[in-house]
Amino acid sequence: MDQIKTKPRSVGESLDQTFRLAKANFKSYFLILLFLMGPGFLINYIFLFMGGAGLLTGDKSTTLIASLNSDTQAAGVEQFVLDNLGSNMHLLFLVLTTLVSFVLIPMAHASVLVGTVRSMKQESWSVSEVIKLAFSRFWPLIGSTLLFGVIVFAFFFVTFIIIFFAGFSTFSGGNGLAAIIISIIFFLAFLVAAAFFAIKLSMYFAATTFEKLAPGFAKSWKLTKGRFWATFGFFAVILIINFLVSVLFEGVASLLLGTSVLSTVLMNLGTIVTTLFLMVGYAVIYADLRTRNEASDLKDMISDYKSDDSTVSTEQ
Repeated sequence: MDQIKTKPRSVGESLDQTFRLAKANFKSYFLILLFLMGPGFLINYIFLFMGGAGLLTGDKSTTLIASLNSDTQAAGVEQFVLDNLGSNMHLLFLVLTTLVSFVLIPMAHASVLVGTVRSMKQESWSVSEVIKLAFSRFWPLIGSTLLFGVIVFAFFFVTFIIIFFAGFSTFSGGNGLAAIIISIIFFLAFLVAAAFFAIKLSMYFAATTFEKLAPGFAKSWKLTKGRFWATFGFFAVILIINFLVSVLFEGVASLLLGTSVLSTVLMNLGTIVTTLFLMVGYAVIYADLRTRNEASDLKDMISDYKSDDSTVSTEQ
């Protein structure tokens, strides 16, 4: 079993641990994400078929830059449904995809977290087992995710209002250049604040998953104390790597195949791979932060899960 170091890992050590775990358990992680994210993908395929999308190739009018943006890809399927199936089917598509994503994606993320922590302990686990354990925290995780979304929305909304009125009031005073400068200053301040709060609250999901608390914001703030830049650097590298993987899967698929069922399948595979690496890395950095702050052993993180699992087995 790996010995848990009280000295925090460097970014390089955390990345090495991430890739090692991802490689060793790639099949299991992939199956977890495919099983729980698959229903959302399937909805896309069904609506594409209903709208008459080509199986292999389709509209190739997407630009290179847009093809590298996963949000643009999702919007492309959505726009295809609206253009070819009408507003009623478009509404049904939005409701189904939103509901399925909101319910299953947090469970997919939590399942990978649990599997990763067990792997770090060199403890065996099965796909069905970690999924069941993730669902044991269903309501706290859903509630925490919803609350986090509300906070993010409120933050962006308030920031937009501040930037808009600051720039507008200056512009209305007859100084257009000053309005632009002020808007840029406020925007840069917004980026700094967004990065700060994103990192400080980033561990809420793992804390909610493992520590039987919700929403986990206070715990996340405590865990990241004194480790902001290391955590920021780690996630920055992971996101850059994920972007490059997205280029491979999403950009190439869209440019060569257009809006088709096959291109959507390839983009979904890219989403699974990037989500896999992100969540494994997330588990690694969480374990490191908790160990450094609380001298916790990884065993403590899943002891409650074991108790719950034993209770379920006894009842059955």
